Amino acid sequence: MINSPNPSHHRLLAFVFCSLTVAIKFILFCSYSRLLPDLIEAYPDGITVLIWCGSMPVGVTLVISYFVHILNMKIGYLWSHILGHVCTTIGMVIVTFATTPSMVIIGFGIFISLAMGLVFNTSLYLIVDLYPYEDKYHLTMTSFTFMFFSMGTIVGPPLTDQLIDLTSKWRHAVAIYAVLSFVVDIVSTAALKKYIGTTKGIVHKKKEEPVKLVHIRIVDWDYSTGSLDSTIETSSEQDEGCKPMPKSRSRKQKWVMVIMLTFWAISWFCNNVPLVSFLVVIIKHAVDKGISKQIASYLPIAFGVTNGIVRAIIIPCFGDRFLKGRLLYAYLINFPALAVVCFMVSTRNEYWQLMLFSVLIGLVCGPIQATCYGAGNELFNGELVREIYSLASLTSGIGVILGTAIAGYVRDVTGSFEVLFYINGALSLLSAIMVLMTILTRNFLYNKVK
Repeated sequence: MINSPNPSHHRLLAFVFCSLTVAIKFILFCSYSRLLPDLIEAYPDGITVLIWCGSMPVGVTLVISYFVHILNMKIGYLWSHILGHVCTTIGMVIVTFATTPSMVIIGFGIFISLAMGLVFNTSLYLIVDLYPYEDKYHLTMTSFTFMFFSMGTIVGPPLTDQLIDLTSKWRHAVAIYAVLSFVVDIVSTAALKKYIGTTKGIVHKKKEEPVKLVHIRIVDWDYSTGSLDSTIETSSEQDEGCKPMPKSRSRKQKWVMVIMLTFWAISWFCNNVPLVSFLVVIIKHAVDKGISKQIASYLPIAFGVTNGIVRAIIIPCFGDRFLKGRLLYAYLINFPALAVVCFMVSTRNEYWQLMLFSVLIGLVCGPIQATCYGAGNELFNGELVREIYSLASLTSGIGVILGTAIAGYVRDVTGSFEVLFYINGALSLLSAIMVLMTILTRNFLYNKVK
């Protein structure tokens, strides 16, 4: 895929510069939680839409994942990145000069959202092409990609708070972010042009001359080494462009697959409502409890630190060795744990309590998104992986967008976010049930349905 004398070295550098531009986009997203109290003060009549706007970048990123995959096939990874950078610049300029909540929604909710969707999904698909599921570093590299979301929660809110203190206006802070993002985008674009060129998606392969047929019989997956145990035989026959025959499935099998994907989609819809609504509203929730904005801005940091530790250390150290083939069962632990934390945080008023639960939510949520792509390999034994990931992303994005809209509505009606956390806990429990149904349906499909 990458033509160079040292492809391993170059794929690592491509990963680094993809991650750099992903990091700046997530910092922009996470800075919104600190901007939100100031935006509400500036536009008190737009509380609901401003809260809802905070979830749009993640929601749109997830919803358009499959469309970005198609775009990668058409124009390549590099130009998809560049298109995302253009959207970033336009969005930051609009937010800087916004005079109404509608302009904030256009700048942040539309252009920054499209930028995040283009850059993050393009980076993820490129990294998955460079480090496929069979590679012993697959979960490590995909986890590091999601880890930069955690970096955004650590850097974004306090940096934004410092910029607002120094410049005395939130607009000036946004303008500084616009310049910083522009510089990072230029550097990463130049680097990616060098290391991946105009490479398109992995399905675009160079047409080769006929070669001897190679028959590979997969025996088993070796969890200790992270490799396939297989036997290889060769034939003297020439390959005349033959393609592997699609697996035939009975009508009953197809219906079972549809049911299983439905359970899977619902689980990701329910799971993403608590995660993103927590990040968007936690600072405002703390301010409502009498905590200052400056001190409250450290709550997302607590989430980001534990979330980042899981994604940067625990999953890279243990994921590829112990979690491959068992990711669905790991979710049965994570989702109920998230529900318990949501129920506990709902009525807590002290700062140390909110800090503790921010840490716990970061710890619980760390593995979930980071292993989503890998989990798709375990549903149909490596088939339809990008379609499965895109389905999960689509329903996750819908959950994110609707979840924060519900958060704004709950805040308007009840005057607090306490009811929201009960709703989040119930949705997390439902998500766990849907994962369990997915596992049972998958086992039924492969053991019973012929």
